[in-house]
Parts: sequence; structure tokens; C-alpha cells
Amino acid sequence: MEYIFRPDIMMMEGLICLCLYLMYQVHRKFGDSPANKV
Repeated sequence: MEYIFRPDIMMMEGLICLCLYLMYQVHRKFGDSPANKV
């Protein structure tokens, strides 16, 4: 199996990575919020 660099596949991988990054940022932001430390 050889991996062909196709623009659509790279776009999909980029979107998945971006979604995971945004979810991580939101989770960390809510995790550090003072409301959860009460």
C-alpha cells in the first residue's frame, strides 16, 4: 500500500486535526474556569 498525497485527503486530515485542536482548547478553557473550582 502506498500513500498518495491527494488534496482532498489532506484537507480531511487537516479538518480533523483542527477539530481535535479546537476541542482540546475548549476543554482546557472550561477546565481552568473558576466555576469548576468552587
